[in-house]
Amino acid sequence: IRPQESGHRSEVRWLEVPWRGLSSLRVDTLGRHLSGFTLSPWTAQALCRATHQHLLPEEQDTYLYLDLAQHGLGSRSCGPDVRPESALAPGVYNAEFLFAALD
Repeated sequence: IRPQESGHRSEVRWLEVPWRGLSSLRVDTLGRHLSGFTLSPWTAQALCRATHQHLLPEEQDTYLYLDLAQHGLGSRSCGPDVRPESALAPGVYNAEFLFAALD
């Protein structure tokens, strides 16, 4: 069993989180395409290296991952493929974000 990243939230218009010495950081998605995010106490690299949850490093920071798009779960290697409505088609994707430090 390996730790997995979790807590992804999709189709987000804006988010506000406590952030390093500020009361919060606000991120707005501009334009028509809604993005997603994950907020984690570990880097993606730490999650890949750890073979069990107790081997993850002590939580010292917060990592914000913004995703413009995500392909759904499934690969046909040992189960069903991704549902058509969750498949990410090849293409050009653009996004704009507005970051604001709130005091």
